[in-house]
Amino acid sequence: MATRLEHACDLHPEPFDCPDAVVTFLAEYRGYGLPIHDGGSSFIAIRHCPWCGARLPQRLDEEWEEEVRATGFDPDAEEGELPAELKWDTWREARRSV
Repeated sequence: MATRLEHACDLHPEPFDCPDAVVTFLAEYRGYGLPIHDGGSSFIAIRHCPWCGARLPQRLDEEWEEEVRATGFDPDAEEGELPAELKWDTWREARRSV
């Protein structure tokens, strides 16, 4: 999978534009996906390697949802309803180095 993630195309600077880019890493969510080549930036999130079936690391947004629920809040609530330390940007920044 590493080879596919490192794919660089001389014709398409953006991976979502290149038909040869078949997997992408989404740094913000620390997750992997299969790009949908429809002119946009849509993707299908994946939890297992499409080639060997190995489980991929848990996505950061899934960890966030678990922690929000564990503290008794609803992850789908309006951002103003969450404590500051559980707001997505604050929480993600605190885990950037993890």
